[in-house]
Amino acid sequence: MQMKKIILLIIPIIIIIVIIAYFISKKDNITVQNNPITHEEVEKIYESMETTECLENCDNKKYVSKLYGYTYDKNDNIQIDVKEGYIENNKVYDLDGNLLGDYNEKSLDKILEKGTLKSYNKKRS
Repeated sequence: MQMKKIILLIIPIIIIIVIIAYFISKKDNITVQNNPITHEEVEKIYESMETTECLENCDNKKYVSKLYGYTYDKNDNIQIDVKEGYIENNKVYDLDGNLLGDYNEKSLDKILEKGTLKSYNKKRS
């Protein structure tokens, strides 16, 4: 009889400890999710970044890029993926010199979909 009373007392205590531990771990996850990195924040970081710049034969080349995607972790590390290329003689090329298409300001974003993918790692400020 004494053993049954102890078991009946221990089981609810274990259940309460498990429930408390669950909510504590859930609270940590909620804290991270309540402070997500927004697309606008990434756009600002992207605009302030220095992407590929011309190193040789720069007179005829204009480097262009577009924000392609991003990921981040709970430590505020951000990986920003950028599609890059350059315009030379009204033609758009990837960074390896492969022709992507004729330059047209309206369709540049679509053309850069085939551009060179580069990733940049930044820290949230």
